[in-house]
Amino acid sequence: MTTGGLAARLRLGWLVFVGLLVLTVGEYIALLVTPPVALWRFLLVVLQVADAGLILWYFMHMGQLWRPGEE
Repeated sequence: MTTGGLAARLRLGWLVFVGLLVLTVGEYIALLVTPPVALWRFLLVVLQVADAGLILWYFMHMGQLWRPGEE
């Protein structure tokens, strides 16, 4: 692996980490505020789906299932 490839992968890892952190903070703030319940339930579901999508894509490597295999 080249140094440039490693740097790009590390940068992507940090971006995913920051994205998950932002989503978690958003969920926490949404739970602290007490607006209409239905709106915040919807917001929390959207945040959780985004959170799960990032985890599936990056940590569980689901994106690799649709790439052509290396032989």
